[in-house]
Amino acid sequence: MDEWAKYLLSGVIGSIIAGGVAAYVAMKVLRKTIAEQRNEARRSRQIEAAADLASSVQAVTAAFEYGEAGVTAAALRAQSAAIRWKIDADDLELARGIYELVVFYNAAVTYLGRSDNSSHMYSREFNDLVRISIELGDCMVTLVREPGSESTIAVARAIQQHRVQAESIIEPLKAAAAGM
Repeated sequence: MDEWAKYLLSGVIGSIIAGGVAAYVAMKVLRKTIAEQRNEARRSRQIEAAADLASSVQAVTAAFEYGEAGVTAAALRAQSAAIRWKIDADDLELARGIYELVVFYNAAVTYLGRSDNSSHMYSREFNDLVRISIELGDCMVTLVREPGSESTIAVARAIQQHRVQAESIIEPLKAAAAGM
């Protein structure tokens, strides 16, 4: 084989290897970029769901003065936001707890609205429900700002306590509604 053919062949082989390495690096960078974009989109959906959940839970008690239809519409929006949070959640157990709290909270507001107490907007139960809605909003902000941190454990405990409190509000109201 001539000398020039050896140089040509080694150049061709080098070009093929360099092209293969370049393609491999490009694929790695592309995969990493796509994964980062996916994570960023997921994070954006979580932030949006958390904000919607916090505002819609507070809207449930705000809609109280408009009657059961207003409460029901706000409650459905809150449950929808809780489901959206659950879809993209890192901690499914915590997401399930948030969803259950929203369901019990909505039920408590509904039963309070059906009670025969004409001044229920000034009742202890109503004030407790407003406080729960505000604290749930604070919990959602904590989860969005500090994902995966130690504060997540504190949030999980607070969610569980609020769920128990919402449940305890429901029982006497449910009994009163059944006695009507």
